[in-house]
Amino acid sequence: MRRRVLLAALAAAGHLAAARAASPPGSPSGSSSVPVPVPDGFAFAPEPLDAVRAAVGRRSLSLMTIGGRDIVHEAGAAAPNAPPAYPSALLARLSAALPAVSVGLNVLAIARSEIPEFEQQLARGLSRFHPDLVIWGAGGTAAARGDDLASFHAQLSSAIQAVGGAGANLILLTPQYAPMLARLMNLPPYRSAVLQEAEDANIPVLDRYELMRFWSENHVLDLDAAKPDEQMAVARTVHDWVARLLTEGILRAIT
Repeated sequence: MRRRVLLAALAAAGHLAAARAASPPGSPSGSSSVPVPVPDGFAFAPEPLDAVRAAVGRRSLSLMTIGGRDIVHEAGAAAPNAPPAYPSALLARLSAALPAVSVGLNVLAIARSEIPEFEQQLARGLSRFHPDLVIWGAGGTAAARGDDLASFHAQLSSAIQAVGGAGANLILLTPQYAPMLARLMNLPPYRSAVLQEAEDANIPVLDRYELMRFWSENHVLDLDAAKPDEQMAVARTVHDWVARLLTEGILRAIT
């Protein structure tokens, strides 16, 4: 029962927020004219992404994100009636920033798989989609299940090697944060594992956990919003901000 509750809470995390101070009165939340609020000293500066740079030179960039439900987007096109999610926002932003490049996105839905199944499905996804860039938000499901930390470290290391072996670049995201999640599960050790494995392998990581904690504790976002319309509206803001930071980092890395 506890495991089902934790996994349900994790799935709801993307819909837990209500924008307050992030936008001036009357302006849309997450407007591109408003800088994404980040903690002092926060930085996301990926190392040169050689596979991405080469793909942009060929004018055809293939993205693969891990988690959520299986979606295959046509180049530059958002899926119809898709729920708020950073991959769709990332696709739109990269397509706009790279108008001469055909940008495609595949979402591989293996976030809740056990570790052996995860590794098998990741290998199949890499073989099927041939991505130039893989983005994985790791640790949330492992924390919900209470996975052994040594096993989680091994899973991260295996995924890093698999993506690199396929000739793709990898960006990791730390788990999502919300006050409700913090009360239900012990996320910090899994965040630390992601950061440590990324540092050891020289893999770029966007610390989504720290960003969302900052937004919550500084009342930029109300991550405990209860009304469905508020949850949906702010989910779009959260995912758009993550997509904006990813896009900015990717563009810096290839120019």
